[in-house]
Amino acid sequence: MSRVTSKWIGMVLRFAAAVALLVALAASSSAQQAVPATIQVRPALKITVAIQPGGARVYTVAAGPTTRMVRVDNPNILGMMEPGDVITQVQGNPIQSIADIRNGVAGGGEIRLRVWDWRLQREFDWLVKVTDGPPKDPADPGPRPASRDEP
Repeated sequence: MSRVTSKWIGMVLRFAAAVALLVALAASSSAQQAVPATIQVRPALKITVAIQPGGARVYTVAAGPTTRMVRVDNPNILGMMEPGDVITQVQGNPIQSIADIRNGVAGGGEIRLRVWDWRLQREFDWLVKVTDGPPKDPADPGPRPASRDEP
């Protein structure tokens, strides 16, 4: 075998080993990719997230008419999570697993979330409020008191 032929065979073998290594790395990283999970936060709020470094990436949000998210720094700003946002904390605790989210939203009352807004490239603290029943119309004065003349 000539010197040139053995040199080419050595290069081909090194190339094949490098390709095999890359294929093995790709297979192991795809096996470790996060699997999205759907969490029923409240009856009127359901989110699908996948855990990633730094939090839980939001895939879908299904919110009913009784769900509101209010910014902590400015309660006049209402919003909602969108696909691509990342929830980094629930009730002040960092997220490292789906269980962290489920434990954080368990129980009643308001839920405090820290969310990385992918569009604004900034984190915001939000309060999630879920009310019982339909939202109240500000123009509706509510039920009027019964008068004595009514039967």
